[in-house]
Amino acid sequence: IASVYQLSGDLSNNLVWDAFNDRPIGDSTAGLPPGNEPGTPNQDTLQSFIRGNGYWVFVTDGPSIVLQPRLRTILPADSDIQPTGNFPGAEDRDIDSDGVQDSSTWTSPDPETDDVQQSLFYPEEAGRREIILRNPGDGILSWRVEVDPGSANWLSVSPTEGKLIRGTAQVAVTVTRGALAGPSELNGNLTIRSTGGSRTIPVRALVPDIQGDYTGRARMTRVDGKEMQLPSLDFQITLDRAGDGTIRGIVNSEDSLSIPMDVPMAGDNYRSNSSDFTITGGYFMPGSGRENFDINDFNPLPGDLRREIRLNGLRTSENILSGKVQDTLHGILDQPVIVEGDFVLERTSLEPMGRQGST
Repeated sequence: IASVYQLSGDLSNNLVWDAFNDRPIGDSTAGLPPGNEPGTPNQDTLQSFIRGNGYWVFVTDGPSIVLQPRLRTILPADSDIQPTGNFPGAEDRDIDSDGVQDSSTWTSPDPETDDVQQSLFYPEEAGRREIILRNPGDGILSWRVEVDPGSANWLSVSPTEGKLIRGTAQVAVTVTRGALAGPSELNGNLTIRSTGGSRTIPVRALVPDIQGDYTGRARMTRVDGKEMQLPSLDFQITLDRAGDGTIRGIVNSEDSLSIPMDVPMAGDNYRSNSSDFTITGGYFMPGSGRENFDINDFNPLPGDLRREIRLNGLRTSENILSGKVQDTLHGILDQPVIVEGDFVLERTSLEPMGRQGST
């Protein structure tokens, strides 16, 4: 007698047998499957397995019963590769009562051609892709995903392992470019190992430059080194490349409410092996005795003021800049007044605004 469960390579599951203990205690046949006496062969031909059920199988002649799962993968198509139909669309899925997608009813694509896309590609704006795993074979597919050690600092997967009977499993593959300099290209590999085969998938990701449009706020917390609660500064800033080793920018006054005019900025590009940067800009505010009502709203004092804004930070993800801000006012006192805080800017566009505003 062979105890067979819909499983391959993993016998750690507890089997639950319906009506297994129906025979009274002391019966000589207690513990045997119901309806079968010792030496009586099973008259029913075993046709298929149902997930979650256990089976007593009397093997007489012929080959042993072998359950063989198979690994199939569906990768998101590159922008220059036409996907296979519209798969997986709603019409390709059959949802069981327990919420599991039944792959046996899928019509597109063919289970043998799921692996048509050979690699994962991440354009500059993409940080996450999903791989779909399928098991068109028999039994349970046990799988795990391994990232090439050389790619572990920028490539991660979740979940890293699992089991699959029917339907699909989704694996999120995330690229983290935060501390990586751009523009550049990353290349790595991840490998899916399973009881139904293995597959290595090349991964290619573009690291964007620092240029683009950003919006965010600066939380000001110190004046001349002393902790104080101060209003935050709103920023809408455009950064562009001015040449090797330098960047340029402009603070847009329309969306930066505490800044009365567009402020041109210039600074150092981050080093080739880093993502840090420094950029500085400033503007002049005439005193209230002059006929300039817009500026007077920001400078009610009789003397002229000069304001310098300095951002010193780094790119913490592909679209986030964060760091320290220093806002220096000249003309209020004999010595400059230095206001400091922390800023976070989120990129809203990879292309600098018109490219003409920061020239």
